[in-house]
Amino acid sequence: MKQSSEELVNTTKTTPKTNSLNLVRAERIASSNLANTITESATKNRPDNQKNTEQSLAEEDKTKTIIKTETNKKIVTKEKQVLVAHTDQEKQKKNLKESLIPKEKEETTSIASNSSKKWTLTTTVAPVYFDAFDASTSSFGSKFDENRKQGQFSTAYGVQVAYQVSDHLSIQTGLHKIDYGYKTDEVFIPLNQLATNRKTTLNINSVINIKDFKPPPNPLGEVKDVSSGSLLQVFGYYEIPIDLKYQVIKGKLGVDLVSGFSTLIRSKDEIYYLYDDFSEKLNGTSKLNAINLTGNIGFEASYELSENIYFNISPMFKVHANTFSKEAGKNNPYAIAVYSGLNYRF
Repeated sequence: MKQSSEELVNTTKTTPKTNSLNLVRAERIASSNLANTITESATKNRPDNQKNTEQSLAEEDKTKTIIKTETNKKIVTKEKQVLVAHTDQEKQKKNLKESLIPKEKEETTSIASNSSKKWTLTTTVAPVYFDAFDASTSSFGSKFDENRKQGQFSTAYGVQVAYQVSDHLSIQTGLHKIDYGYKTDEVFIPLNQLATNRKTTLNINSVINIKDFKPPPNPLGEVKDVSSGSLLQVFGYYEIPIDLKYQVIKGKLGVDLVSGFSTLIRSKDEIYYLYDDFSEKLNGTSKLNAINLTGNIGFEASYELSENIYFNISPMFKVHANTFSKEAGKNNPYAIAVYSGLNYRF
């Protein structure tokens, strides 16, 4: 039976590959129907003469053979074109999939690798500035309360270790060696004391507030102003911080909020008298407590250099709570430090 045009249309409403193959089959059927039509026509018009009949049959066979051969060539050619087009599409899909898989694997491997490495070891170094909120009191006693005071810069260094508790939270501790300096100006020690008694009796009690000192007149009866010196307190600690870090930005460039406290164990407590280019260490201490505490707050910015190594910089603000003994008075000191260093994740 001949296939209607509707049936041909319906058979082509599938995938692109199926549409192309169905079209080829439809042409094959149409060609076959054409050959049958030609045969039927030739049979109806066959003459009675046997010779003519044989010639007509030969011509019919020849015509059918030519038609079938040409039709088959066209069908084979179109089938090849369809298969080649389909193969190209499959290759393109495969290549696209293969090009995406390595990136997905790489990202998955990187995330899995980082998440499996919980520990971080850090070496740190920092410039430190030490000062006081209230400069109207002095740890040397009330007679120096009104003197000018200056915070000093110093350094800190040490190591830290951190443990990743969750995706965004980690806890860190370590050991830092830190020195602080604090200077009180407008003080004076008579030169004769420096020359004769400094080996045994030169201490904080030898220091005079320049405002209270009245130099004796010279032989001519003239009173000259006396240049003032300074008292420099140098005190050091071993610091053990315990901080929580919350990661706000995660990636090659990361940002963490940092908060915690530190225990400081006194390691140094010295006082120096400074006069022009001269300095002399005094007997005595600054009445520092053996244990000091600080509250810490700041942030950390990090840059990933490789899968396991990254560089960080961490500004921290530290408020001291137990620096001096009660007899020394309270001047509420604080420190600002900017830590930086290399971190190794493992």
